[in-house]
Amino acid sequence: MEVRISGTHFPLETLGPGQRLGIWFQGCALACPGCMSRHTWAPEGGTTEEVSGLLRMWEEALGRGADGGARGGGGPPHQP
Repeated sequence: MEVRISGTHFPLETLGPGQRLGIWFQGCALACPGCMSRHTWAPEGGTTEEVSGLLRMWEEALGRGADGGARGGGGPPHQP
């Protein structure tokens, strides 16, 4: 299964306690006022990634000491 990703970052230390893996999804039609991730709204932006690749990234982050994860960007209803 594929999803659109705006970007990832590890270690992320600003969106929760400890070191986290941050994944920003791409594509959102909600257009919430005050959204801080407007760059993730366009559904054609970002890159296409396999969910299996994101799972490998998560496993690597855990191996490097990740304490958790953070999801941002595109709206959850727009992802498989």
